[in-house]
Amino acid sequence: MFDRFTDRARKVLGLSREAAQRFRHDHIDAEHLWLSLLAEGRGVAARVLTTLHVDPKRLRDAIERTLSEGSAPAAAGQLPFTARAKQVLEDAIEEAHRLGHRNIGTEHLLLGLLRDRTGPAAATLAGLGVTLEAARDEIVLLLGATPRETRPALSPPDDPVFDRLTRPAGKAVFFARRDAQRRGCHEVRTEHLLLGLLEVEEGLARAVLTQLGVDVARLATAVEPHAHRDLERPPAGHLPLAEAAREVLALAGREAEGMEHRLVGTAHLLLALLVRGDSPAARALGDAGQRADDLRETIVDLLEATPGLDGPAEGTRTPSAIVDATPARAIRPERPTPTLDAYGLDVARALEASRRSAVVGRDAVLDRVVDVLHRRARPNVLLVGPPGVGKTAVVDELARRCATGTDAGRLAGYRVVRLDVPALVAGTKYRGQLEERARVLVAELRRAGDVVVHVEDVRLLATSGFSAESLKVAEALGPLVRGEAAATIVTASAEVAGPTLERLGLAHCFTPIEVAEPEPAAARAMVAAHREALAAHHGVEVTDDALDVAIAGGLTLVGRHLPSSALDLLDETCARVARRGAAGARPVVDATAVRATLVAARPPER
Repeated sequence: MFDRFTDRARKVLGLSREAAQRFRHDHIDAEHLWLSLLAEGRGVAARVLTTLHVDPKRLRDAIERTLSEGSAPAAAGQLPFTARAKQVLEDAIEEAHRLGHRNIGTEHLLLGLLRDRTGPAAATLAGLGVTLEAARDEIVLLLGATPRETRPALSPPDDPVFDRLTRPAGKAVFFARRDAQRRGCHEVRTEHLLLGLLEVEEGLARAVLTQLGVDVARLATAVEPHAHRDLERPPAGHLPLAEAAREVLALAGREAEGMEHRLVGTAHLLLALLVRGDSPAARALGDAGQRADDLRETIVDLLEATPGLDGPAEGTRTPSAIVDATPARAIRPERPTPTLDAYGLDVARALEASRRSAVVGRDAVLDRVVDVLHRRARPNVLLVGPPGVGKTAVVDELARRCATGTDAGRLAGYRVVRLDVPALVAGTKYRGQLEERARVLVAELRRAGDVVVHVEDVRLLATSGFSAESLKVAEALGPLVRGEAAATIVTASAEVAGPTLERLGLAHCFTPIEVAEPEPAAARAMVAAHREALAAHHGVEVTDDALDVAIAGGLTLVGRHLPSSALDLLDETCARVARRGAAGARPVVDATAVRATLVAARPPER
């Protein structure tokens, strides 16, 4: 029964035995499972309870007050589960199946315990407005789910406006429904929509309100009294949208169309709430001094200041603000990809954070890569070349083009994600764990539809999981490497690319593109593009003759290739000169300094 339980879930079961022994009980009941789940405190269940504003200590005290000490002697072996505890475990397995999750974790144990309507925990959580449906929605938001029927039913499936919501706007509506359910309301009203908008920090609505000088906390305080309870108990199931809230969504869609935006963002929802002036949310916005014309003008001004085709402008709060408001021709709507985010690196965001220099001299290779990625069938690229010629740099520049929409064609707005294959494999100790991770990852890629996956070394696709039964990564990620889930770029040296792909039976799935070692003149231009960044990092000046000697020296290093060999040589020289330079003077890196580093870098002759 416990083969599919994760390590944390098994730890919870072990702690439940200790909890029963602490109270001298000769059995394990649901209360012991609750105490062990709260004691574990680090799994998904703990994160869900925190999000639902549950105080673990308060809940633990409420449970322990109802448990009296038994008279059973301390048992050395396993304790039996009561029928009630067994039902909780069976419900946890059923919840995992309902969410499309293969393994049973602490989050599924939490759902199984919430399905038990008896006991002190149920009464305490009911008083806090925590329901099974709210916990399940939080888990879906954190981990995703496969069956459609488990997704938060915030509006009818045929509602075209809901399908056009950006990710921040979707979160706002989700938070609105969750807030209405916690307050015991029987439907989601406009005031709940406004509170949900104010809860989403990355949306454009917050930037608009800040620009207009609105105190967001004061606005939330003003609208909260209107979001009152309708029922004595929180209703079960998903809440419907009130008629006024549906009208706001429809009006937001029309406002987006009037601005020539296909996507409906948080700013459009905010504007729609204000335009529909007969609601508590509109009155709260009006009392804050907001007028529809001013709000609309501010939205347009902010969009012009953060054009999606040119990337984030100076002063933009977060890249997600652009996702929230840029016209659909510039970007594609974001979709939640928690597994991909956990095991991958968004290359464009990493480049922006590190302020890495742009790649020059690889336009022909990049154009060919973009052409192959546009293919209908097998849009997979194999970048082949010796180490150091800049294969990864080509992928980095592609990510930059996709983020800015420059020479990217239909790939404008796509994310280039570097997949960490060792991390994907790590921890897959039990049979089926690797396949489950890969299945969820591929499902997220298919749903997103706007991701290019990069694997740094083709040999990583031949890595096996830790258990003997684990499939190879290439087999587990079959739909990905065959180009059925997303476009894929793999880098490799010529010596290993062919044999590895042949052994995996994937040679026909990839189009090889050679990244050759550049000529010295082209390599000099590539290294020169990093000149200012190196000088600023080390606090030195780099002369022209230093570049020339670095290129010539890079050609002489055995086993190294331009431009990386010359760039590494110049980087090390800058470090040596900066460390040995006189205090107060800006050191100069010249040809002599590069030659000295070159002598130190060469292995001693035998």
